[in-house]
Amino acid sequence: KLMRYICKENSVGCHLGMTVPVLNEIHLTKEGTELEREVLTAYYLPGEFQQNPPVPMDPEIHVTERAPLRVLTR
Repeated sequence: KLMRYICKENSVGCHLGMTVPVLNEIHLTKEGTELEREVLTAYYLPGEFQQNPPVPMDPEIHVTERAPLRVLTR
């Protein structure tokens, strides 16, 4: 679904371009013994779309502003 938003399924019908990093948030259940089913995938919106992000056509896709963070990868 996120890729469809990036690849033109948005209010401006524009290909947004891919950026890195792509973040996946995976949470444990309250017991801490299993993973929850829901996984959040987040992507950094390219700079030219930061001030006025295209609206997703899919109601399950949300544009949210997050606090700055430092990401380490390998």
